[in-house]
Amino acid sequence: MWTRVQLKAEAKTRLVNFYWPAVLISFIVTLFAGGGGGGSNIFNYRENHKKITQPGEWNGYLSSIDYTIIMLGLGIAVMVFILAGLYMTFVGNILQMNENRFYLCSRDYKASLGEIVYGFTNGHYLNCVKIMFLRDLKIFLWSLLFIIPGIIKSYEYYMIPSLLAENPQLSTERAFELSREMMRGQKWNTFVLGLSFILWNILGFITCIGHYFIRPYIKATEMELYTFLKNDIKQRGITNDFELSGFYKE
Repeated sequence: MWTRVQLKAEAKTRLVNFYWPAVLISFIVTLFAGGGGGGSNIFNYRENHKKITQPGEWNGYLSSIDYTIIMLGLGIAVMVFILAGLYMTFVGNILQMNENRFYLCSRDYKASLGEIVYGFTNGHYLNCVKIMFLRDLKIFLWSLLFIIPGIIKSYEYYMIPSLLAENPQLSTERAFELSREMMRGQKWNTFVLGLSFILWNILGFITCIGHYFIRPYIKATEMELYTFLKNDIKQRGITNDFELSGFYKE
């Protein structure tokens, strides 16, 4: 059984060897794995003011302006939402997966910063996009029922990005199955692990750029958890070294 102290201590020990590259990777992912628009209506006030003389007509005119602005705002919001969703599906999710791969590779050797584009160049880009999209979709649909089921499912699928970082050829069913098995009985402990970083996150928020220096510690700890739980399902015979073969310098 793992403990928070154990994982954090191991993360600190390993992070010493690649801390500054990790800061750069975290900066890139934070910058590009997140996602303005605006519009205006032009009215000829002087001409319309001459035509509108009655209070009722003036109120109706204002109402029509309000309706136009509201509809325009809704249209822009929907468009931004769609574009942000597409960006996260095809770019953001893959960058997050690549970030995990960098940390996992760095546990065993000096990983290249080129790992940040691994998911785009490994020949299995669309498979990773599909699986990560389905993960997000399932969490969203479960969240529609109630917030708690959505949170539970987000932890059930917690290991999918790291699994794909190690083996991008995994099928959809297998990726979900492996993550489910890894997180069986581990969801609450993983939640508490994340909660234990709350003061670090607050410090990063207060100092603005501090987030980039704190994130490597958090990510390195998460990858220690992944490694521990991966070894656990190997010992239970759920997977093997062929399917999850680890990370080797090419």
